[in-house]
Amino acid sequence: MATALETFVRQNRGKWREAAKQAENAPAFETIPPGRYVAQITRAELEEATTSGRLQIAWGYAILEGDQAGEAHYSWDGMENEQSLDFLARKLLQLGYDPNEIDLAKIPEILEEIVADKTVVTINVRKKGEFVNTYIRERLDSDQYAAPDAKPDGDGASVDDAPFYEGDPVLLLWKGREAEGEILSIDENEGKARVRLNSGKRVRVRLEKLEYIGEG
Repeated sequence: MATALETFVRQNRGKWREAAKQAENAPAFETIPPGRYVAQITRAELEEATTSGRLQIAWGYAILEGDQAGEAHYSWDGMENEQSLDFLARKLLQLGYDPNEIDLAKIPEILEEIVADKTVVTINVRKKGEFVNTYIRERLDSDQYAAPDAKPDGDGASVDDAPFYEGDPVLLLWKGREAEGEILSIDENEGKARVRLNSGKRVRVRLEKLEYIGEG
């Protein structure tokens, strides 16, 4: 592990500094069904993937609210490219850390601190095709939540039924090209959302055609 980490740090310090700068200006970034959850971070560990050997961060969450409180959710963030570093910088920013002040070699220590602090967050779990992404929306006051014992093999939890929310940044296909925008309103009966594109144009799009983007 030490050798892999040292190599990774040496090769990516410059990229990490750039990702840290971009995180401040970026929109705030399946083991359970898609939805929004309040959860305690129970695991945050830099490791090598068993099969590929890539460096990745393994995250574990204990769901704190809803009928299935105590169920577990897990996600893995690869650390193999510049986009991965950008994603990590945004996530740490959401957790209250300034990525500009973080040395990449100190990431394992910061991850240990996040778990030791019993950090509580709201997360969005999004699914597109075979891929499931977990986004941290904000850090909450841990003192106001009592974490139940996480069930090691849980695969379900109580969630909001709506797959998207007003204000969510989204990606869609418009006139044959990808376009980013923000959800203005949702019509659950029709299964459509009213979206304001970054160009200013307002469109109505079916929910299944939207992809949530960012940590916000």
